[in-house]
Amino acid sequence: MLDAIAQGAGEPPEYDRAWVEALKTISWVVETGGGLRLTSDGRQAHRELSGNRASARPRGRTPA
Repeated sequence: MLDAIAQGAGEPPEYDRAWVEALKTISWVVETGGGLRLTSDGRQAHRELSGNRASARPRGRTPA
């Protein structure tokens, strides 16, 4: 969903309204006249969740 919003998809009808409200609550998404838009926090979360999954993994030894 963050990918679609980041690309300017607006709000397709298949979006679950509860998810949209949750994203607004944590300030990742705002609704504008042009549809849904990511906030700066939302853009940062989008980058972290989609672009650098490997860098988000904990570093150090992994348990056996």
